[in-house]
Amino acid sequence: NLPVFATENLLISPNPNAASFSDVVKGSRLDISLTKLKNAGIINGYEDGTFRPSGNLTRAEFCAMTNRLFGYTLPAKKNFPDVTETDWFYNDVLIAKNFGYIKGFEDGTFRGKELLTRQQICVMLDRLNGFYKLFDVTISDEIGDWAYESVEKVISNGLMPLEEGNTFRATLPITREEFAYVFVPFVDAVA
Repeated sequence: NLPVFATENLLISPNPNAASFSDVVKGSRLDISLTKLKNAGIINGYEDGTFRPSGNLTRAEFCAMTNRLFGYTLPAKKNFPDVTETDWFYNDVLIAKNFGYIKGFEDGTFRGKELLTRQQICVMLDRLNGFYKLFDVTISDEIGDWAYESVEKVISNGLMPLEEGNTFRATLPITREEFAYVFVPFVDAVA
């Protein structure tokens, strides 16, 4: 098994139906979402029994979970210059590149250890699914021009909501809890 939310200190529960984590309220919306993700083999949690919902997600972790969810296994032949064979995410990044949902930065790098922003996840999800914008969205805070259309599509498809004052916090890192809510509909669809 590959690391999920951390690159070390993970423990796989012997009971695949026991998704409750010590820092998640049992029976809560988050607990129900995490149960689905755990049963689908997408997440495990940390060795200390926590999920750390307010923690963040790296770009590499997103690739590993996405490849697991969709069953992607075929790697690209050409790599990013900042990803080496010794990186735990090496194969997952090559697979993600092959399936086209990651492209890297303008300088050609992938930056796998960087935190995934809310706008980056929207772009990657749009590349994976080819969303249509279902209705116009008015967003009051900053979004990169390169991500705006994807953010609109993700919001209008109900995967990520606007917050008070039509804010989206696009440039901030996505939390593990937010990611869990975004990924559950895909687990349901694949199932």
